Amino acid sequence: MTTTAETLSRIATRPTWAEVSLSALRQNFRTVRKHVGAGVTVCAVVKADAYGHGAVECSRALEAEGATWLGVTSLDEAIPLREAGIEAGILLMTGFWRGEENEIVRLGLTPTVWEPWHIESLEKAAAASHVPRHPVHLKVDTGMGRLGVSLDGLPAVLAALKTAKHLVPEGVSTHLASSEIMDAPSVADQQRRFEEAERMWRSAGLEPSFVHIANTGAVISRRETWNNMVRPGVALYGYYLPFQRAGREVSGGTLRLPVKPVLTWKTRILSLRDFAANQALGYGGTYVTKAPAHVAVLPVGYADGYNRQNSLQHLQTRPPKVQQLDCFHGWSTGPGCHGAQSSPGARGVTE
Repeated sequence: MTTTAETLSRIATRPTWAEVSLSALRQNFRTVRKHVGAGVTVCAVVKADAYGHGAVECSRALEAEGATWLGVTSLDEAIPLREAGIEAGILLMTGFWRGEENEIVRLGLTPTVWEPWHIESLEKAAAASHVPRHPVHLKVDTGMGRLGVSLDGLPAVLAALKTAKHLVPEGVSTHLASSEIMDAPSVADQQRRFEEAERMWRSAGLEPSFVHIANTGAVISRRETWNNMVRPGVALYGYYLPFQRAGREVSGGTLRLPVKPVLTWKTRILSLRDFAANQALGYGGTYVTKAPAHVAVLPVGYADGYNRQNSLQHLQTRPPKVQQLDCFHGWSTGPGCHGAQSSPGARGVTE
């Protein structure tokens, strides 16, 4: 029988891997921070294992670059960060489950709240731990229809916060549903509702230190939503969704942020073959050679997360560019470089 160690050793020889550039991540953070200016705090979102890039490693790099706030989905994402020695503020952006309040207080995490029971349970946990003022961020649903208290329910939640002696409402937030759609009327509607909510919380005597609305799309396109905190996510890793107006993609001008992909996916050429013109290749014969072609086979497929919809896309090789043709369960094919410069073992790179 093959032992686990032997199996792992054999698997490790397969030359397909991902590289994460922490220097690019730090540069992207600096780019966002410069974009919003010194008066706006950047809450760097590292949810979903930093979008698959490695939350602990990315959080360490971001904290070293000066990030004072990190955003995660839930307690289970925050625990490894604290265990790794991350000291930055950690915002639990989607609240918490019943029974998690004691751990939240113990780890010094900042939960998002919008339900009366959130406040009640945290108040009890903070009191039991002799924590004088544990911070929370109130979330208002202004039209996303997902998380947050409605304007109708806001007075009751504000009243609960006022009576919670061991909690401090440090922040207030909402989330935009259509930040990338430049002519979406819902954005202005959400802003108006948030302004109404602000009048309500100020009338109740709340003075939060942080007010935040903007995700990546709004960081790039909607300066009026920045307030004094923003929550960039995918932009930190080098990406953002395209912007639209009148149903068409728009770009250029101010709708740009010079961020770079943090992750590079690499492999090596497994095999090279020559085909004549008019040869169908891949599933469904989706590519037909227009001329004699030097075709590379890469050890990359569905099991690695390569999407078949990416067929006919490009990837970068060392040496030059080849075109990705088709994806199989364990390998992919594409015409090699002209001049037969590629060889088995040459690198293929996708970003």
